[in-house]
Amino acid sequence: MTWKRTPQGYVITTATITRAGPIEYYGHELGLTGSDANKKITVTRTLDELSKPETLASFNGLPFTLTHPDDGAVNANDHKEKASGHIANTRINGDEVECDVFLTDSAAIEALEKTGIREVSVGYEPAELIDRGGQLYHINIRGNHVAGVAEGRYGPQCKLNDKKGKPMFKTLTDALSFLKGKKLKDADGASLTPDEIVGMISALEKALEDLNSQGTDEANAQAQQVLSQLAELKAQLEGMTVTPPVDADPDTSGGDDKDAKITALETENADLKDKVKELEDKLAALQADSETEATLTDAKARFPKVNFNDAKSARAVRSAVLVSTRAFNDAQVKAMTDSEVRAAYAAIQATAKSRSNIGSHLFNDNKPAPTKTATQRLGGK
Repeated sequence: MTWKRTPQGYVITTATITRAGPIEYYGHELGLTGSDANKKITVTRTLDELSKPETLASFNGLPFTLTHPDDGAVNANDHKEKASGHIANTRINGDEVECDVFLTDSAAIEALEKTGIREVSVGYEPAELIDRGGQLYHINIRGNHVAGVAEGRYGPQCKLNDKKGKPMFKTLTDALSFLKGKKLKDADGASLTPDEIVGMISALEKALEDLNSQGTDEANAQAQQVLSQLAELKAQLEGMTVTPPVDADPDTSGGDDKDAKITALETENADLKDKVKELEDKLAALQADSETEATLTDAKARFPKVNFNDAKSARAVRSAVLVSTRAFNDAQVKAMTDSEVRAAYAAIQATAKSRSNIGSHLFNDNKPAPTKTATQRLGGK
């Protein structure tokens, strides 16, 4: 079915929403903590499970949303605010689950058409997992909603059937392509002008915002690369604006205009320097928050009797555990360096098993997102 407009302005199309086979999740998406949080766990959905009448029926009438809701689910209380349409006529085609999509919200239709978003992602009800010979299987599958996303976990195989799709985050794609070797040359190999470099800086800043919002270790590593590139671009731009050409004509005609341009670029450089510093500070804060959250999650699972109410940093969490063991007193822990506290905690951590609540959370088929609270993880992006 093509992208069809109705006389009322609605859109009717089709979508492949999921398929049978194995799919990888990060441990934290399944409720795992500690060293298992960043491990990739394979979960399989079989064609038999997806083909069950009750499974297919659970998808019919589900709301269609733009991205996953922040709280991960849609219900009767918030359907009006979250839904942009619905899906129906869910059926099996080969090893895939297909459906018809009815888009009824004008703003959502416009957003999909302008951004080119076509991939979809299912938000599930709480997942029931069973272990068969060391392999996890998702059974009694039930859907909660279907979301339009920039990148689905299954990739472009699961998408709305409109062949006019294009990447949502074009500036991010351009920026990452730039990081892979474009440097200060354009596609034809010619040197970029100062204006073009400023454009590259703008693209990188957008990329940095997107990476910072993800909060994963991989995204943080990429963000560091972006920051490095921003610094390099700034230095290159400064060199282009303050270093006169070797064959510069000593004639001062037009000098006022040239001086004005240089002054403007120098001012812009100063602003960019402030922005880079601000972004570096934000990244440092983000990394600290991420470490605190990961450490607290792990500690709560391993040491449930320890009170962490006053622990506002990763060091404070580790210190509370050290004191609770009575191997150290409070004064001794305070006198320890961060590295010493971390090492002592690691030693105690190795002897304590993490309790898992695997399978108690909702799945969604969006690409791995930052570790969130249990409520935020329920099918949300």
